[in-house]
Amino acid sequence: MVRTVTSADTARFERGAYAVDEVAARESPPVSCWTGRVQMVLAGGWVRIILPHAVESTTRIGDLRAATDEERAVFDAAAVRYAETRPRL
Repeated sequence: MVRTVTSADTARFERGAYAVDEVAARESPPVSCWTGRVQMVLAGGWVRIILPHAVESTTRIGDLRAATDEERAVFDAAAVRYAETRPRL
């Protein structure tokens, strides 16, 4: 089913918002939903999010939901760990 993207969807997922991509979850191999920060809302109902380890993912806005407080805290902790361990140039 194709979901119509509304202006409320776009406003809810503006740059910097924490979002969870529920389509990324799989049972086999087990992968949880991806939590990321919105980088950009693209045309046609697409959104680019950045994951805590600095990988970008592009997904449909209709596949996102707002992250919970716990999910935001886990994202922030993972982003700090990644920043502390990545090589300095």
